[in-house]
Amino acid sequence: MSEIALGSTSESTRSRRSPRLLIIVLVAMGTIGYLIYTSISANSMYFLTVGELQQKGASVYGEQVRVYGKVTPGTPKYEDGGLLRFNARADGAEMKVVYDGVVPDIFKDDVEVIVTGRYNANGVFEADELLAKCPSKFESAGETAGAR
Repeated sequence: MSEIALGSTSESTRSRRSPRLLIIVLVAMGTIGYLIYTSISANSMYFLTVGELQQKGASVYGEQVRVYGKVTPGTPKYEDGGLLRFNARADGAEMKVVYDGVVPDIFKDDVEVIVTGRYNANGVFEADELLAKCPSKFESAGETAGAR
């Protein structure tokens, strides 16, 4: 009789643990899924060209956006405190960019850049991040000879 009582006690303990374990597993899986979703959506920001950004106009003012363009020759200027101002152009459009941060070593006139930040109503892009594309080291012999 004592064996039957022990057996029924362990079955009732298992039946109480199963729903708890299931709930814990579901909450953990939901949390992991949410973290994956938010990290992917935060890092998958599409970028616009300067022309596309300007076409969107007021609809993007104050929104976090990523913009592609080329540095307009002669426009990069450093101000006191390390603030960098330059113009970026693409698709026949040009915009002013203000950036306060570490400037990549390869940043110069005509280099391709991607800036992340906010576009304001004054037509100035306030960049939080500045990325510059490395120029190709595999230029043709004609381009290299012409540059000398």
